Amino acid sequence: MKLFTRRFRENMILTLVASAVMSACFVSGVAYFLDARFSDLLFLQRTPRPEIAIIAIDDKSIQGIGQWPWKRALHTEIITKLHEAGARVIGYDVNFPEASSAGAADDAVLQKALIGANVVLPVELTLEKINGEWVGSNPLYPIASFQKSAATGSVNIPRDGDGIARSMPLYISKKEAQTAFAEMIFALQSTELRTVPKGNEVVRVNFAGPPGNFPRYSAVDLLNDKIAVEKLRGKIVLVGATASDLHDDMMVPTSRGIPMSGIEIHANVLDTLLSRNELQTLPKPYGVALILIYALIIGVLVTRYKLRFGTIAVPILAVVHVLIAIIAFGSNLILPIVWPEMAIFATYVLVVATRYFHEKREREKLRATLDQYLSPKVVSDLLANPDKLKLGGERRSMTVLFSDLRGFTTLSEGLKPEMLVTVLNAYLDTMTEKVFATNGVVDKYMGDAIMAFWGASFLDPDHTDRAIQTAILMRSTLNEMNASKSWPNGVQLNLGIGVNSGDMVVGNMGSSKRFDYTVMGDAVNLGSRIEGLNKEYGTQIIVSEFAKRLATPGKFIYRTLDLVAVKGKKEPVEIFEVVGVSSSAMGTVPKAAGDCPLAEFEQAIELYRVQEFEEAKLIFVKLAESGDAASKLYIGRCEEFMAHPPEPGWNGVWVYTKK
Repeated sequence: MKLFTRRFRENMILTLVASAVMSACFVSGVAYFLDARFSDLLFLQRTPRPEIAIIAIDDKSIQGIGQWPWKRALHTEIITKLHEAGARVIGYDVNFPEASSAGAADDAVLQKALIGANVVLPVELTLEKINGEWVGSNPLYPIASFQKSAATGSVNIPRDGDGIARSMPLYISKKEAQTAFAEMIFALQSTELRTVPKGNEVVRVNFAGPPGNFPRYSAVDLLNDKIAVEKLRGKIVLVGATASDLHDDMMVPTSRGIPMSGIEIHANVLDTLLSRNELQTLPKPYGVALILIYALIIGVLVTRYKLRFGTIAVPILAVVHVLIAIIAFGSNLILPIVWPEMAIFATYVLVVATRYFHEKREREKLRATLDQYLSPKVVSDLLANPDKLKLGGERRSMTVLFSDLRGFTTLSEGLKPEMLVTVLNAYLDTMTEKVFATNGVVDKYMGDAIMAFWGASFLDPDHTDRAIQTAILMRSTLNEMNASKSWPNGVQLNLGIGVNSGDMVVGNMGSSKRFDYTVMGDAVNLGSRIEGLNKEYGTQIIVSEFAKRLATPGKFIYRTLDLVAVKGKKEPVEIFEVVGVSSSAMGTVPKAAGDCPLAEFEQAIELYRVQEFEEAKLIFVKLAESGDAASKLYIGRCEEFMAHPPEPGWNGVWVYTKK
C-alpha cells in the first residue's frame, strides 16, 4: 500500500492548516485568559516558606485598637516590638506620604524606630503596560525622612484582563527604576545577590495555596504581647491590611472565589523568590511545535487507520496532554492547554469531515455504478461491507442465470445501428429490473445476452428460488413485449434461459487496475452450457438437477428433459424445463408444457431411458402433433437407436460435443 497517497497528502495539508491556525491563535495570545484559567486549576496547596509570617491589620485589630488610620505611635510600637523580637526584615505595607498631623516629633519617633530595623516601606504607583513593559507613573512615596531610614518598594499588583493577579513585575520602569516590594525584602534579608534574567523582569507567582495559607497573627495581639517572641525571631515579617473594610485584596489563581489580601500576595511573591520556583511559561516556538505534533498524530491516525482508532485517540491524546501539563506544572513549567487541545479536536473534525465528504462522494459514485448492476438491497449490503469488493474471491453456494435472445439477429438486420441500440437498451433495462426485483446481481451484458447471479453479497438460502422466479418473470415479460408489438417490423423474439446452482467463487476478479465483480467455477460454466440447450429442445427455461434440488420443493412445476453430458463436463447432468409456478403461488397447477401433457411426456422419457424406443416413439409422435419441439427431438433419437441400438449399460445419457 502506498504511503503518500493523494488522500494522505490532502489530509496532511488540512492538518497543517489546522495546526497553523491554532498556532497563530496561540502566538497572538487569543484566549490567553481561558488558557490561564486552566493553568490556575493546576495549583495545589503546599507548605509555604517557614521564615515568612504576616502581622495582619485585621477586623479584630481595628475593633480592638480603633478606627483606621492609626496614629504614628501605634506603628512605631509595632515596628519596635518586631525589631525587638528579632525579625530579620520587616515589610511594612502602610504608606506615610504626608507628615503626621500631630507634629514633627511624632514622625521623628517613627523614623527612629525605622533606623536599624531593616524595614521596607511601600511606594504606590499607577501601572500601565507599554510595549510589553510595566511602566509606573504618579509615584506616591513615604515622606523624605522615612525614605532615609528605610528601604522602599512598589506594592502595586497588576491584574490580567480577567481580573486575576498572576504575575508581579520585579522592576518598574520610570525615571528612577523602582524595585518591587517583595524583591526589595528579598534583597535585604540576605547578602546573596539574585539576578533576574534579562527580559524576564516579571515573575509568574507560584502561589503556595488559598488565602490564609501563611502564618498570620493579629496586630492587636502583637501590641498586647500575646504572640510568643520565638514565633517572630529570625522571620521575615510582612505587615499589611487584611480587614475587609480596607479593600486591599484581589482574586488570585488559588482564590477559589475568595479574594486574597495584598500583603499575602506579596508573601507569595517572596515565597516564590526564596524558593526559586518561579513559574516559567513554555516558549512560544516550543508551544507551536507541540501543537503541530498533536495535529500530525491525529491527522495520520484518522487518515491511515480506521476511523474508530482516530476517534479513540482524540480523547486519549487530550487526556495525555493534560497529564503532561500537570507533570510540567509540578516542575514549574506552564504548558499551553487550550490551543494544543483545540488543535487535537480541530484536526480531527476537519480531517473526518473531509474524509466523510470524500467517502460520501465515492459512495455515491459507487452506488450510481452498482445501481446499474445490482438491486438496492445488494448495493446497501456491499456499501456496508466494502471488503467484499476487494480484489479476490469467496467460495459459497450460489445460483447463476444465463439468458439469450432468439431472433435478435433477424431484428438487427432491418434496423439502423442507432435504432438497434435503442431497442436493445429497452430490452436490457426491462430484464435488469426483473433481476433487481429478486435481489440478483447483473454480472455482465454480452450483446443481447445477460449473466446474473444470486446469493453473493448476503446469505440468502432462497437464492435458487429467486433465480428461477426471475427466469419466469423474464419469460412472461418478453411474451408481453411481443404481444404489445414492442419490436419493429413485426418481429417476435424468443428467449433461452439456463439456471444452475452450486459452489462458485464470487468477488472482484482481474487486476488491481481493472476488475469485475463476478462469479467463477464449474457451476457457472454449466449454467452457460444449459442455456444453450434451449435451442436443442425448443424450450425457454432449463434448470439443472442441482438447481431443482436446492429450490423449494413443490414451488415450481418442471418437465424432465434429458440426462446430458455437456461439452467440457464428463459427469451426466439431468436437466429440467421450468413449466411454471405451482398452485401455492399461482392458484392453478400447469399440466402441460405448452400443449404437451406433462404426464405423457414423463412416461415417454421413462420408456426411452429403459430402451423401449418403439413405445416411447409412439407417445412422442402423439405429443409432437401439438408442435412440441422436445418430442420431435426424441422421435429422431428413438429412430436412430432403433436402427443402431446403444451400447450395453447405456443409461439414457446424451453427449453433446458442441457448446
